[in-house]
Amino acid sequence: MANQFDKNDIVSYETAVKWAKTWQGYVAPLNKPAPADAPYFPKGYLLEREKIELLLQYADNVRIYFGMDDNKVNHLMMVGVDKDGNDILPTDNPEAKILNNFDTCPTRCGKQNGIND
Repeated sequence: MANQFDKNDIVSYETAVKWAKTWQGYVAPLNKPAPADAPYFPKGYLLEREKIELLLQYADNVRIYFGMDDNKVNHLMMVGVDKDGNDILPTDNPEAKILNNFDTCPTRCGKQNGIND
């Protein structure tokens, strides 16, 4: 399969490290009141293949939303998206799911690599 992405869809490792460090520096003051292992704004999320495949059973794409609960715990929510770019929600399709509970970095970061340290 030929690469279907253009040069703007793929960033270099060096750019990824720079952007990650900029994000981490920006949110550091916001994360100060939170426990170190449960920051309000994590460095990243682990998106499991099984969850993505569950959505792609009835959707063409996936969209990610951010949310925060009453305890100020940050949540990543993943929904299926149709070919026209519309969210597929349980209110429209009983098969549709809104997924949550993705592992965060920290605590599940893998080995340090420049992006996650």
